[in-house]
Formats: sequence, C-alpha cells, structure tokens
Amino acid sequence: MVASVKAEIKQELHEEEIRQIFKEQLDLQEFHAAINETTDATNSIKDSLAALPEESLEKVKPPHEPE
Repeated sequence: MVASVKAEIKQELHEEEIRQIFKEQLDLQEFHAAINETTDATNSIKDSLAALPEESLEKVKPPHEPE
C-alpha cells in the first residue's frame, strides 16, 4: 500500500514537472514571437522612413521644440 502511494506521488510529481517544462517552453516561444514581431515592425518603420524624400523629413519637428 505504502509503495503504491509513493509510486503514485512520484508519478504525479513527474507529470507536474513535465507540465512546467512545457509551460516554460511555450512562454519562451511566445517571447521570441513577440521579439520577432517587434523587430519586423521596427524594420517596416525604418523602410517607410527610408522611402520618404529627405525634404519631407527635414520639415518634421519633434513635438517638444517650439516652431
């Protein structure tokens, strides 16, 4: 009886450990996906700015500078 309870507890702990590993892997995958999305968005903005004529960029003033 005691041996079967120990085996059951050991199995439950093993299953919980596996669940935790899978959760950590999923969290890591989501983190990398978010980084990739951020990088893609940044590159897209850079590409858009590079396509603008230089004169249009000179006319834009930061909001903190008076006109």
